[in-house]
Amino acid sequence: MRPRVRRAHPARADPGPRAGRPRPEARPVPRAPRHRLPRRCPRLPAAADGQAVHHGGLTLTSTAALPDVEAHGLRAACAGRVLACSGDGGPCAALTGPARDADLFRCEAGITGHRESERVHLAPQDAGDTVRRAGTRELPVTHVGPTPTPEAATARAAAAFGGPAAAAREGRTYAV
Repeated sequence: MRPRVRRAHPARADPGPRAGRPRPEARPVPRAPRHRLPRRCPRLPAAADGQAVHHGGLTLTSTAALPDVEAHGLRAACAGRVLACSGDGGPCAALTGPARDADLFRCEAGITGHRESERVHLAPQDAGDTVRRAGTRELPVTHVGPTPTPEAATARAAAAFGGPAAAAREGRTYAV
């Protein structure tokens, strides 16, 4: 019969730098509150061109950006302030509608130029032209990179716009 060798548990083998210090008190991890939907939760229909949804003082209006691709612009209006954004649409007159007199128009501007047969996404100069025609006050560009870079796209959009343009960044907030 072989003798049994008792080994220390790996967690207790080396006490490390905290040896001799009291353990911090265990705190319960807060749980996020659970929100329950009512049994008969209203379903919003798929976005349609010109469709408006009202909720309190907020009005959301959808605009089809291209006839052959499911891409929409969205306009959110509340208390006289307007936030608008483009979807993955191409340069077209329909995008001017959501951006008309908006305080801010968040617009994708992620391609350097258009191929002859494709006009699905916006180039930075397209975004700048759209907001200039619409009378928008501020333009954050998004869906940018690696070419053009956010800095190059912002500069090209601002040149076409003639107003303030900035690269939209994750976590950044805008006052509208």
